[in-house]
Amino acid sequence: MWDETSKERAKTRYEKIKHLGEGQFANVYKAKDTETGKFVAIKKIKLGSRHEVMDGVNRTAVREIKLLQELRHDNIIGLLDVIGHKTNIQLVFDFMETDLEHVVKDNSIILMPEHIKNITLQTLLGLEYLHLHWILHRVRLHFAVTNCG
Repeated sequence: MWDETSKERAKTRYEKIKHLGEGQFANVYKAKDTETGKFVAIKKIKLGSRHEVMDGVNRTAVREIKLLQELRHDNIIGLLDVIGHKTNIQLVFDFMETDLEHVVKDNSIILMPEHIKNITLQTLLGLEYLHLHWILHRVRLHFAVTNCG
């Protein structure tokens, strides 16, 4: 998983298109899967200093990877691929055009009661699935909310 071959595979299979954002431990990119033609999101997790890299991948990242590899639900973002390298690990996800935080905060988006009801239902369905699998969701929403009204 941590060799030059996987790094080269990532470069050839996933064509980065646009930088979407940066957090404390990761950068997120929009990319195109050259094998399927679909857009994906790549979360490139920084492993940090040489000392931190020697300790291995952050436990939180390992937990996220393990859970997302096991979970399959329409309202939970899908993890499609994991590509490791010496200094980073890349998680390839389904691509979503927007996120719930953006929809809620954007004053130009007018949400009708039926939209709010649909978003709430989709969020609760994803949360129910997690709870049925004994997973407590305590961070930002990674729920997949579709565009249907």
